[in-house]
Amino acid sequence: MPHYSPKYVVNTGPNLLYSNASTANLRIKSNKNLLRDVNYSDWENEMTNALYAKNKIGFFDGTQPMLKEDSIELTNWKRCNAMVRGWLVSSTEKEIKGSVKYATTARDMWLDLKERFGKENAPWVYELRRAVTSIQKNNLTVSSYYTKLRSVWDEIQSISQIPACSCTGCTCRINKEIAKLRDKERLYDYLVGLDEEFNAVKTQILSSSPLPTLTAGYHLVSQDEQQRQIRVALHDNRNKSIKSEDKWCTHCKKTGHMVDGCFELIGYLEWWNTKNTNMKNQTGRQKTQAKAATVTEDKVTQLITKEDYENLMRMLKSAKVNEENPKANMSDKSCWNSPYNL
Repeated sequence: MPHYSPKYVVNTGPNLLYSNASTANLRIKSNKNLLRDVNYSDWENEMTNALYAKNKIGFFDGTQPMLKEDSIELTNWKRCNAMVRGWLVSSTEKEIKGSVKYATTARDMWLDLKERFGKENAPWVYELRRAVTSIQKNNLTVSSYYTKLRSVWDEIQSISQIPACSCTGCTCRINKEIAKLRDKERLYDYLVGLDEEFNAVKTQILSSSPLPTLTAGYHLVSQDEQQRQIRVALHDNRNKSIKSEDKWCTHCKKTGHMVDGCFELIGYLEWWNTKNTNMKNQTGRQKTQAKAATVTEDKVTQLITKEDYENLMRMLKSAKVNEENPKANMSDKSCWNSPYNL
């Protein structure tokens, strides 16, 4: 017979109930998951899933009762029972821990908590049902709105469970009919909280015969939301395009900009085509200077008469010609015969 040290005795045999692999700590994600007065259903669901994963659910549901005193597995059973009790205590609030920490078995602890907190809490059920009627889509997406409602529905169902038919050989299918009725009520709750912009799809759903399921109604509203988002995006892009085309430059007769931003007048920016930058900047400066000269000329003509202005211009031209040909001003012919003439 092989010898096993006490450290590894829990791994022997086909029964993995006492395996080391299933004894890792059960971690509570946050304090809000601890058992309180009003969240027993959620807490029970989380604990059940965790205990199934660790192969320890039998210590809670009674399928793994305490072994007899002469059982060779009694020590292992007590060790696992103590470990599960520790998980249970650590998953409750401080005020609750003191009332269950002296329970002998994990099963006794479970039954005590279920007796105190597992019964239907009328005030809490009332608050949950009021929450269903007050939840509105508003700025939420259709998916977020549905998820928020679904969490409240599931909590109500866990607290106020509908009895199932237990008749032997029952053919009335009452359970299925009750499920359909509950689904219809939830569909009404879902449609009530939608915004007015979904009135068309709500009318479509309510006018259908037979009435679609909650899942089908959710998908119809979700598709309507997606189509609405696509239309809004296309409308915004079209408006941007129209606004750009509406800009008209009275100088270059082109679209896309106004006269105060015309590059031909103010000069081309550095990021413009570098190959033609110098030429285009020069064109812009010349046109700007010509425009300035025209404005100056108009202002001068407003100060003197047109006849005086023309005489002044002739005198300036004559003076310019004389400066360019100084010899033309010498009227004495003898000067040309002077020996000093070069």
